[in-house]
Amino acid sequence: MREVEGALAAERQANQILKEAEQRAKRTIRRGVIGLAGISAVALVIVVWAGVSLRNASATAEAARLESREAKQQQEIAEATAEAANEQVKSAGAESTEARRNTSQANQQTRLAETAAQEARAEQTAAQAAAASARQQQEAAQTAEAAARAEQRQATEQAAAAEREREQALIAIEQAQTAGRLERRGTALLRYQPVRFVEIETLLQAMELGQELKNLMQASPNPVATNTLLLEDYPAISPLLALRTAVNSVLEWSFQGAFRGFSDDGQRLVSYSNADNTSRLYDLSGTELGSFQGAFRGFSDDGQRLVTSLQDEDISKVYDLSGNLLAEFTGSTFDSNPNRRLLRSSLGFSPDGQRLMTVSGDGYIRLWPIDNGLDDLLAQGCERLEGYFRANPEERLEGCPEG
Repeated sequence: MREVEGALAAERQANQILKEAEQRAKRTIRRGVIGLAGISAVALVIVVWAGVSLRNASATAEAARLESREAKQQQEIAEATAEAANEQVKSAGAESTEARRNTSQANQQTRLAETAAQEARAEQTAAQAAAASARQQQEAAQTAEAAARAEQRQATEQAAAAEREREQALIAIEQAQTAGRLERRGTALLRYQPVRFVEIETLLQAMELGQELKNLMQASPNPVATNTLLLEDYPAISPLLALRTAVNSVLEWSFQGAFRGFSDDGQRLVSYSNADNTSRLYDLSGTELGSFQGAFRGFSDDGQRLVTSLQDEDISKVYDLSGNLLAEFTGSTFDSNPNRRLLRSSLGFSPDGQRLMTVSGDGYIRLWPIDNGLDDLLAQGCERLEGYFRANPEERLEGCPEG
Protein backbone atom coordinates (compact mmCIF):
# COMPACT_ATOMS: atom_id res chain seq x y z
CA MET A 1 0.00 0.00 0.00
CA ARG A 2 2.87 2.38 0.78
CA GLU A 3 4.31 1.69 -2.73
CA VAL A 4 1.00 2.68 -4.31
CA GLU A 5 0.87 5.91 -2.33
CA GLY A 6 4.50 6.69 -3.39
CA ALA A 7 3.63 6.11 -7.07
CA LEU A 8 0.62 8.41 -6.87
CA ALA A 9 2.72 11.10 -5.23
CA ALA A 10 5.35 10.80 -8.00
CA GLU A 11 2.64 11.12 -10.66
CA ARG A 12 1.26 14.25 -9.06
CA GLN A 13 4.76 15.73 -8.88
CA ALA A 14 5.39 14.97 -12.60
CA ASN A 15 2.12 16.61 -13.63
CA GLN A 16 3.01 19.68 -11.62
CA ILE A 17 6.41 19.92 -13.28
CA LEU A 18 4.83 19.58 -16.78
CA LYS A 19 2.26 22.25 -16.05
CA GLU A 20 4.86 24.69 -14.85
CA ALA A 21 6.98 24.09 -18.00
CA GLU A 22 4.01 24.86 -20.29
CA GLN A 23 3.26 28.05 -18.41
CA ARG A 24 6.86 29.22 -18.77
CA ALA A 25 6.79 28.48 -22.49
CA LYS A 26 3.62 30.49 -23.00
CA ARG A 27 5.02 33.44 -21.12
CA THR A 28 8.16 33.31 -23.17
CA ILE A 29 6.22 33.28 -26.44
CA ARG A 30 4.06 36.15 -25.29
CA ARG A 31 7.07 38.18 -24.41
CA GLY A 32 8.57 37.45 -27.87
CA VAL A 33 5.51 38.73 -29.71
CA ILE A 34 5.42 41.91 -27.66
CA GLY A 35 9.12 42.42 -28.32
CA LEU A 36 8.67 42.14 -32.12
CA ALA A 37 5.84 44.64 -32.11
CA GLY A 38 7.98 47.05 -30.12
CA ILE A 39 10.82 46.67 -32.53
CA SER A 40 8.57 47.44 -35.53
CA ALA A 41 7.31 50.49 -33.77
CA VAL A 42 10.70 51.95 -32.80
CA ALA A 43 12.32 51.24 -36.16
CA LEU A 44 15.34 49.59 -37.24
CA VAL A 45 17.38 51.29 -34.57
CA ILE A 46 17.14 48.40 -32.53
CA VAL A 47 17.44 45.82 -35.32
CA VAL A 48 20.64 44.53 -33.94
CA TRP A 49 19.20 44.40 -30.49
CA ALA A 50 16.09 42.78 -31.89
CA GLY A 51 18.13 40.17 -33.68
CA VAL A 52 19.87 39.37 -30.51
CA SER A 53 16.58 39.27 -28.72
CA LEU A 54 15.18 37.04 -31.45
CA ARG A 55 18.04 34.67 -31.05
CA ASN A 56 17.53 34.78 -27.37
CA ALA A 57 13.84 34.15 -27.87
CA SER A 58 14.58 31.27 -30.18
CA ALA A 59 16.99 29.88 -27.68
CA THR A 60 14.43 30.36 -25.01
CA ALA A 61 11.82 28.68 -27.16
CA GLU A 62 14.18 25.81 -27.83
CA ALA A 63 14.85 25.57 -24.16
CA ALA A 64 11.13 25.64 -23.58
CA ARG A 65 10.66 22.88 -26.10
CA LEU A 66 13.37 20.88 -24.38
CA GLU A 67 11.76 21.54 -21.07
CA SER A 68 8.43 20.53 -22.62
CA ARG A 69 9.92 17.31 -23.92
CA GLU A 70 11.51 16.67 -20.55
CA ALA A 71 8.26 17.47 -18.91
CA LYS A 72 6.47 15.14 -21.31
CA GLN A 73 9.04 12.50 -20.66
CA GLN A 74 8.63 13.07 -16.96
CA GLN A 75 4.88 12.93 -17.50
CA GLU A 76 5.26 9.68 -19.39
CA ILE A 77 7.52 8.40 -16.65
CA ALA A 78 5.02 9.61 -14.11
CA GLU A 79 2.18 8.01 -16.08
CA ALA A 80 4.21 4.81 -16.34
CA THR A 81 4.93 5.08 -12.68
CA ALA A 82 1.27 5.75 -12.01
CA GLU A 83 0.34 2.81 -14.25
CA ALA A 84 2.80 0.68 -12.38
CA ALA A 85 1.37 2.06 -9.22
CA ASN A 86 -2.12 1.27 -10.50
CA GLU A 87 -0.94 -2.20 -11.35
CA GLN A 88 0.55 -2.47 -7.92
CA VAL A 89 -2.69 -1.17 -6.50
CA LYS A 90 -4.58 -3.73 -8.56
CA SER A 91 -2.10 -6.40 -7.51
CA ALA A 92 -2.36 -5.22 -3.95
CA GLY A 93 -6.15 -5.29 -4.27
CA ALA A 94 -5.96 -8.76 -5.73
CA GLU A 95 -3.63 -9.77 -2.98
CA SER A 96 -5.95 -8.10 -0.50
CA THR A 97 -8.87 -9.97 -2.02
CA GLU A 98 -6.87 -13.18 -1.89
CA ALA A 99 -5.85 -12.33 1.61
CA ARG A 100 -9.47 -11.66 2.52
CA ARG A 101 -10.43 -14.91 0.83
CA ASN A 102 -7.63 -16.67 2.67
CA THR A 103 -8.71 -14.94 5.84
CA SER A 104 -12.29 -16.05 5.23
CA GLN A 105 -11.10 -19.56 4.55
CA ALA A 106 -8.89 -19.38 7.60
CA ASN A 107 -11.83 -18.12 9.66
CA GLN A 108 -13.98 -20.89 8.26
CA GLN A 109 -11.26 -23.41 8.99
CA THR A 110 -10.95 -21.87 12.46
CA ARG A 111 -14.70 -22.26 12.96
CA LEU A 112 -14.49 -25.81 11.67
CA ALA A 113 -11.54 -26.44 13.96
CA GLU A 114 -13.46 -24.96 16.90
CA THR A 115 -16.47 -27.10 16.01
CA ALA A 116 -14.20 -30.13 15.75
CA ALA A 117 -12.57 -29.16 19.05
CA GLN A 118 -16.00 -28.82 20.67
CA GLU A 119 -17.02 -32.18 19.26
CA ALA A 120 -13.72 -33.64 20.47
CA ARG A 121 -14.30 -32.13 23.91
CA ALA A 122 -17.82 -33.53 23.92
CA GLU A 123 -16.48 -36.92 22.88
CA GLN A 124 -13.78 -36.63 25.55
CA THR A 125 -16.40 -35.74 28.16
CA ALA A 126 -18.52 -38.68 27.03
CA ALA A 127 -15.45 -40.93 27.10
CA GLN A 128 -14.55 -39.70 30.59
CA ALA A 129 -18.13 -40.30 31.74
CA ALA A 130 -18.02 -43.77 30.19
CA ALA A 131 -14.66 -44.41 31.86
CA ALA A 132 -16.03 -43.20 35.21
CA SER A 133 -19.07 -45.43 34.76
CA ALA A 134 -16.78 -48.32 33.85
CA ARG A 135 -14.67 -47.65 36.94
CA GLN A 136 -17.78 -47.55 39.10
CA GLN A 137 -18.96 -50.81 37.58
CA GLN A 138 -15.50 -52.28 38.10
CA GLU A 139 -15.44 -51.08 41.71
CA ALA A 140 -18.94 -52.46 42.24
CA ALA A 141 -17.83 -55.74 40.69
CA GLN A 142 -14.73 -55.79 42.89
CA THR A 143 -16.86 -55.01 45.96
CA ALA A 144 -19.28 -57.76 45.02
CA GLU A 145 -16.37 -60.12 44.40
CA ALA A 146 -14.82 -59.21 47.77
CA ALA A 147 -18.19 -59.73 49.48
CA ALA A 148 -18.56 -63.06 47.71
CA ARG A 149 -15.06 -64.08 48.78
CA ALA A 150 -15.83 -62.98 52.35
CA GLU A 151 -19.08 -64.97 52.31
CA GLN A 152 -17.25 -67.94 50.85
CA ARG A 153 -14.51 -67.59 53.46
CA GLN A 154 -17.12 -67.28 56.21
CA ALA A 155 -18.99 -70.28 54.85
CA THR A 156 -15.72 -72.23 54.70
CA GLU A 157 -14.89 -71.20 58.26
CA GLN A 158 -18.38 -72.10 59.43
CA ALA A 159 -18.14 -75.43 57.66
CA ALA A 160 -14.72 -76.02 59.24
CA ALA A 161 -16.09 -75.00 62.65
CA ALA A 162 -19.07 -77.31 62.17
CA GLU A 163 -16.71 -80.11 61.16
CA ARG A 164 -14.56 -79.43 64.24
CA GLU A 165 -17.66 -79.43 66.42
CA ARG A 166 -18.79 -82.68 64.81
CA GLU A 167 -15.37 -84.22 65.37
CA GLN A 168 -15.32 -82.95 68.95
CA ALA A 169 -18.81 -84.33 69.47
CA LEU A 170 -17.70 -87.70 68.10
CA ILE A 171 -14.63 -87.59 70.33
CA ALA A 172 -16.79 -86.62 73.31
CA ILE A 173 -19.18 -89.49 72.56
CA GLU A 174 -16.30 -91.91 72.17
CA GLN A 175 -14.67 -90.63 75.35
CA ALA A 176 -17.96 -90.87 77.22
CA GLN A 177 -18.37 -94.44 76.04
CA THR A 178 -14.79 -95.25 77.04
CA ALA A 179 -15.29 -93.51 80.39
CA GLY A 180 -18.43 -95.57 80.94
CA ARG A 181 -16.52 -98.80 80.26
CA LEU A 182 -13.72 -97.70 82.61
CA GLU A 183 -16.28 -96.78 85.26
CA ARG A 184 -17.88 -100.21 85.07
CA ARG A 185 -14.51 -101.96 85.23
CA GLY A 186 -13.46 -99.83 88.19
CA THR A 187 -16.72 -100.50 89.97
CA ALA A 188 -16.24 -104.22 89.44
CA LEU A 189 -12.71 -103.94 90.84
CA LEU A 190 -13.96 -102.09 93.91
CA ARG A 191 -16.31 -105.01 94.66
CA TYR A 192 -13.30 -107.23 95.37
CA GLN A 193 -12.85 -108.31 98.96
CA PRO A 194 -10.29 -106.12 100.80
CA VAL A 195 -7.90 -109.05 101.05
CA ARG A 196 -7.59 -109.20 97.25
CA PHE A 197 -6.18 -105.66 97.08
CA VAL A 198 -2.92 -106.87 98.57
CA GLU A 199 -2.41 -109.16 95.56
CA ILE A 200 -0.09 -108.12 92.73
CA GLU A 201 -2.69 -109.14 90.16
CA THR A 202 -5.26 -106.72 91.59
CA LEU A 203 -2.70 -103.90 91.62
CA LEU A 204 -1.78 -104.65 87.99
CA GLN A 205 -5.44 -104.49 86.99
CA ALA A 206 -5.87 -101.22 88.86
CA MET A 207 -2.70 -99.80 87.22
CA GLU A 208 -3.88 -100.78 83.74
CA LEU A 209 -7.24 -99.22 84.47
CA GLY A 210 -5.59 -96.03 85.75
CA GLN A 211 -3.30 -95.82 82.69
CA GLU A 212 -6.27 -96.17 80.36
CA LEU A 213 -7.99 -93.38 82.26
CA LYS A 214 -4.90 -91.19 81.87
CA ASN A 215 -4.70 -91.96 78.13
CA LEU A 216 -8.36 -91.03 77.78
CA MET A 217 -7.78 -87.70 79.48
CA GLN A 218 -4.69 -86.94 77.41
CA ALA A 219 -6.66 -87.61 74.22
CA SER A 220 -9.11 -84.90 75.22
CA PRO A 221 -9.15 -81.76 72.98
CA ASN A 222 -8.15 -79.74 76.06
CA PRO A 223 -6.00 -81.97 78.27
CA VAL A 224 -5.07 -80.65 81.72
CA ALA A 225 -2.67 -81.78 84.40
CA THR A 226 -4.37 -84.22 86.74
CA ASN A 227 -2.93 -82.54 89.81
CA THR A 228 -5.17 -79.53 89.07
CA LEU A 229 -8.39 -81.56 88.87
CA LEU A 230 -10.99 -82.16 91.50
CA LEU A 231 -12.18 -85.72 91.83
CA GLU A 232 -15.54 -84.90 90.29
CA ASP A 233 -13.77 -83.52 87.19
CA TYR A 234 -12.48 -86.96 86.16
CA PRO A 235 -14.43 -88.70 83.38
CA ALA A 236 -14.48 -91.87 85.52
CA ILE A 237 -14.02 -92.05 89.27
CA SER A 238 -14.06 -95.72 90.19
CA PRO A 239 -10.72 -96.46 88.42
CA LEU A 240 -9.12 -93.76 90.56
CA LEU A 241 -10.58 -95.22 93.75
CA ALA A 242 -9.62 -98.75 92.79
CA LEU A 243 -6.05 -97.60 92.11
CA ARG A 244 -5.93 -95.75 95.42
CA THR A 245 -7.03 -98.89 97.24
CA ALA A 246 -4.65 -101.11 95.32
CA VAL A 247 -1.52 -99.08 96.00
CA ASN A 248 -2.42 -99.40 99.67
CA SER A 249 -1.90 -95.70 100.30
CA VAL A 250 -5.41 -95.07 101.51
CA LEU A 251 -5.91 -92.85 104.53
CA GLU A 252 -8.83 -94.58 106.12
CA TRP A 253 -10.77 -93.21 109.01
CA SER A 254 -13.73 -95.05 110.45
CA PHE A 255 -16.78 -93.34 111.77
CA GLN A 256 -19.59 -95.12 113.57
CA GLY A 257 -22.91 -94.90 111.75
CA ALA A 258 -24.08 -93.77 108.32
CA PHE A 259 -22.77 -90.59 106.76
CA ARG A 260 -25.30 -87.74 106.81
CA GLY A 261 -23.37 -84.68 105.63
CA PHE A 262 -20.52 -82.16 105.95
CA SER A 263 -20.58 -78.89 107.80
CA ASP A 264 -20.58 -75.78 105.60
CA ASP A 265 -16.86 -75.20 106.16
CA GLY A 266 -16.10 -78.81 105.16
CA GLN A 267 -14.08 -79.46 108.32
CA ARG A 268 -16.64 -81.63 110.16
CA LEU A 269 -19.06 -84.40 109.25
CA VAL A 270 -22.10 -85.97 110.86
CA SER A 271 -23.05 -89.66 111.01
CA TYR A 272 -26.18 -91.33 112.30
CA SER A 273 -26.65 -94.78 113.82
CA ASN A 274 -30.05 -96.47 113.90
CA ALA A 275 -28.79 -98.84 116.55
CA ASP A 276 -28.79 -96.23 119.29
CA ASN A 277 -30.71 -93.43 117.48
CA THR A 278 -27.69 -91.15 117.89
CA SER A 279 -25.97 -88.62 115.59
CA ARG A 280 -22.24 -88.00 116.02
CA LEU A 281 -20.02 -85.07 114.93
CA TYR A 282 -16.42 -85.80 113.81
CA ASP A 283 -13.50 -83.80 112.54
CA LEU A 284 -11.69 -85.04 109.46
CA SER A 285 -9.15 -86.96 111.52
CA GLY A 286 -11.92 -89.21 112.92
CA THR A 287 -12.06 -87.59 116.36
CA GLU A 288 -15.57 -87.52 117.78
CA LEU A 289 -16.51 -83.96 118.76
CA GLY A 290 -19.97 -84.64 120.17
CA SER A 291 -22.97 -86.95 120.16
CA PHE A 292 -26.61 -85.94 119.79
CA GLN A 293 -29.80 -87.87 120.44
CA GLY A 294 -31.93 -88.31 117.33
CA ALA A 295 -31.39 -88.21 113.59
CA PHE A 296 -29.33 -85.28 112.30
CA ARG A 297 -31.39 -82.73 110.32
CA GLY A 298 -28.99 -79.85 109.68
CA PHE A 299 -26.69 -77.10 110.93
CA SER A 300 -27.75 -73.58 111.82
CA ASP A 301 -26.79 -70.81 109.39
CA ASP A 302 -23.83 -69.78 111.55
CA GLY A 303 -22.66 -73.43 111.76
CA GLN A 304 -22.51 -73.34 115.57
CA ARG A 305 -25.62 -75.42 116.28
CA LEU A 306 -27.33 -78.46 114.85
CA VAL A 307 -30.81 -79.96 114.94
CA THR A 308 -31.87 -83.58 115.46
CA SER A 309 -35.30 -85.22 115.40
CA LEU A 310 -36.73 -88.19 117.25
CA GLN A 311 -39.54 -89.22 114.95
CA ASP A 312 -40.94 -91.86 117.30
CA GLU A 313 -41.34 -89.24 120.01
CA ASP A 314 -42.19 -86.37 117.58
CA ILE A 315 -39.51 -84.19 119.18
CA SER A 316 -36.77 -81.96 117.74
CA LYS A 317 -33.69 -80.90 119.69
CA VAL A 318 -31.09 -78.13 119.26
CA TYR A 319 -27.48 -78.79 120.38
CA ASP A 320 -24.24 -76.87 120.34
CA LEU A 321 -21.32 -78.57 118.62
CA SER A 322 -20.08 -80.09 121.86
CA GLY A 323 -23.30 -82.06 122.38
CA ASN A 324 -24.95 -79.77 124.96
CA LEU A 325 -28.75 -79.65 124.62
CA LEU A 326 -29.85 -76.03 124.11
CA ALA A 327 -33.58 -76.40 123.36
CA GLU A 328 -36.28 -78.97 122.71
CA PHE A 329 -39.36 -78.62 120.52
CA THR A 330 -42.39 -80.70 119.67
CA GLY A 331 -42.47 -82.02 116.09
CA SER A 332 -39.87 -83.25 113.56
CA THR A 333 -37.54 -80.64 112.03
CA PHE A 334 -35.81 -80.84 108.63
CA ASP A 335 -32.99 -78.78 107.16
CA SER A 336 -34.48 -75.40 106.22
CA ASN A 337 -31.70 -74.59 103.72
CA PRO A 338 -32.75 -76.05 100.33
CA ASN A 339 -29.25 -75.44 98.92
CA ARG A 340 -27.58 -77.63 101.54
CA ARG A 341 -26.96 -81.13 100.18
CA LEU A 342 -27.08 -83.91 102.75
CA LEU A 343 -25.44 -86.93 101.14
CA ARG A 344 -27.48 -90.07 101.77
CA SER A 345 -26.03 -92.20 98.95
CA SER A 346 -23.07 -94.55 99.08
CA LEU A 347 -20.81 -92.03 97.30
CA GLY A 348 -20.27 -88.32 97.95
CA PHE A 349 -17.66 -85.54 97.70
CA SER A 350 -16.45 -83.24 100.40
CA PRO A 351 -17.19 -79.51 99.80
CA ASP A 352 -13.58 -78.89 98.68
CA GLY A 353 -13.87 -81.71 96.13
CA GLN A 354 -10.65 -83.40 97.30
CA ARG A 355 -12.14 -86.15 99.45
CA LEU A 356 -14.62 -88.90 98.76
CA MET A 357 -17.00 -90.45 101.29
CA THR A 358 -18.03 -94.08 100.82
CA VAL A 359 -20.38 -96.26 102.87
CA SER A 360 -19.66 -99.96 103.32
CA GLY A 361 -21.91 -102.79 104.28
CA ASP A 362 -19.96 -103.23 107.51
CA GLY A 363 -21.67 -100.15 108.99
CA TYR A 364 -18.69 -97.81 108.56
CA ILE A 365 -18.10 -94.81 106.33
CA ARG A 366 -14.67 -94.11 104.91
CA LEU A 367 -13.04 -90.84 103.82
CA TRP A 368 -10.69 -91.14 100.87
CA PRO A 369 -8.10 -88.42 100.10
CA ILE A 370 -7.26 -87.80 96.44
CA ASP A 371 -3.66 -86.65 96.97
CA ASN A 372 -2.15 -85.07 93.82
CA GLY A 373 -4.29 -86.75 91.22
CA LEU A 374 -4.05 -89.72 88.87
CA ASP A 375 -0.41 -89.16 87.88
CA ASP A 376 0.65 -89.34 91.52
CA LEU A 377 -1.28 -92.58 92.06
CA LEU A 378 0.24 -94.16 88.93
CA ALA A 379 3.71 -93.18 90.11
CA GLN A 380 3.05 -94.78 93.49
CA GLY A 381 1.76 -97.93 91.78
CA CYS A 382 4.88 -98.11 89.57
CA GLU A 383 7.03 -97.78 92.66
CA ARG A 384 5.16 -100.58 94.41
CA LEU A 385 5.49 -102.84 91.34
CA GLU A 386 9.15 -102.14 90.55
CA GLY A 387 10.35 -105.37 92.19
CA TYR A 388 7.72 -107.38 90.35
CA PHE A 389 8.66 -105.75 87.01
CA ARG A 390 12.33 -106.54 87.52
CA ALA A 391 11.40 -110.17 87.96
CA ASN A 392 8.84 -110.08 85.17
CA PRO A 393 10.07 -107.45 82.66
CA GLU A 394 7.66 -108.64 79.98
CA GLU A 395 4.75 -107.44 82.15
CA ARG A 396 6.10 -103.91 82.72
CA LEU A 397 3.26 -101.46 82.16
CA GLU A 398 3.22 -98.56 79.70
CA GLY A 399 3.49 -95.81 82.28
CA CYS A 400 6.17 -97.45 84.43
CA PRO A 401 9.69 -96.64 83.17
CA GLU A 402 12.57 -98.89 84.09
CA GLY A 403 14.05 -97.84 87.41
